[in-house]
Amino acid sequence: MSYDLTVQYDEDFSESARLGEVMDWLLAQPGVSFYGTDYFVLDLPEKTLWMGMDVAVSDGEGREAEFDCIEAHIPYGFLGEQPERDYFPLLFGLAERLGWQVFDAQEGAAILPQSEGTETERRVRRTDFFTDLE
Repeated sequence: MSYDLTVQYDEDFSESARLGEVMDWLLAQPGVSFYGTDYFVLDLPEKTLWMGMDVAVSDGEGREAEFDCIEAHIPYGFLGEQPERDYFPLLFGLAERLGWQVFDAQEGAAILPQSEGTETERRVRRTDFFTDLE
């Protein structure tokens, strides 16, 4: 069982990107490694953080070089008290680089970062899935 988030353009997966567009940025993030052709892992044992990220194509055609979403899975045992602080900034950064959004599967809604206080203190505002985000 896991807490699942998806970085995607819209509900129809109408945009795709090349893995090279985000590979260097993702691998520059602390604790992120790449496994195989389509799987990233965030592993920070000192903070008890772990998240798997599948690079996926929703239509199932298996185009390795292009993807239309990144599905993040955080096992509940690693979720902790503040996933908005521990995991969401990585996914928001990825979405920003692609011009995409982060979707929370549990809530059925796109989520947006809100900065209040310091840069690392973020709250999440939930909104209807892929509606006007302003």
